[in-house]
Amino acid sequence: MGFGKATENWDELGVKILGASADPAAGAEMAYTIGTGRRWLLTGIRAILVCAVAAANRLPSIRIQTDGATYDLVAASTVPQTTGLTCYWHWKTNNVVGATLGTMGAAAFMTVGLGIGGIELPAGAVITSITTDINAGDNWSVFTFIGKEEMFI
Repeated sequence: MGFGKATENWDELGVKILGASADPAAGAEMAYTIGTGRRWLLTGIRAILVCAVAAANRLPSIRIQTDGATYDLVAASTVPQTTGLTCYWHWKTNNVVGATLGTMGAAAFMTVGLGIGGIELPAGAVITSITTDINAGDNWSVFTFIGKEEMFI
């Protein structure tokens, strides 16, 4: 690795795509459960939201539960996605939780903070998307989860 590279070799860093959600139906949200015998150090989540032309401002968020009852983390965008736009969303660590970077516009790229450092997720942890004012015609892509697989000790 050297200066000026656009990407790093994730294998050297131990970072990889850990999994992907099912493709949510139009107007539906995503829910993903960490499988049995797995433990993640989550560093990022990526997805694309295509908004219908119905008027509304969508505020996407990611919520994580490890005990099935309370939310351990809620990372909500502070910038709404508006009618008729396609937006590439990336929730990532090393940003303040909920801090939203980017400018909304056609084919926008938005980054939302997940906090500092990786998020340890045990088997059975549930990651969900919640989008304020989601419309029946809005469509999320598959969500991709990025990080490291942790070893059980």
